[in-house]
Amino acid sequence: MAAPGCGGEVDVTRFVVRPALEDYRTHIQPMLVAMQCSAAPCHGTTFVGEVRITAEPDDEALYRDYQSIKALTNPQDPDASVLLSRLLNGAAGASHVPLCFQSTDDCTYRKLVAWIGWDGDGPGPGDIECDYTGETCFR
Repeated sequence: MAAPGCGGEVDVTRFVVRPALEDYRTHIQPMLVAMQCSAAPCHGTTFVGEVRITAEPDDEALYRDYQSIKALTNPQDPDASVLLSRLLNGAAGASHVPLCFQSTDDCTYRKLVAWIGWDGDGPGPGDIECDYTGETCFR
């Protein structure tokens, strides 16, 4: 992108932090809470594995939770993210008990993929509407 400058145009580079904290706050954290990931036996009261999810976080807790989840993502190849491979039934790295996603077609899986890889162009996590009724890792 070029922007006008003194004596000509200056190239401007836009840096996008992926996955985005604001999208975590507005789209991902509420989804994870609705899926009961923040329940006490899971990721609610203490870190289970590397992840904690607080049901009603203040800014500090939200950022801590975001960082714990972001560390398990791969923005260049979202489907290869450790976060997703641990939760997907049949994936090589599947290790989470219970497995949360039955397939890559699950709406919540697609929303996480969009969040992890969204670079500001095309559909983002806010564009994927999921009905969380009955969505939980405890099916």
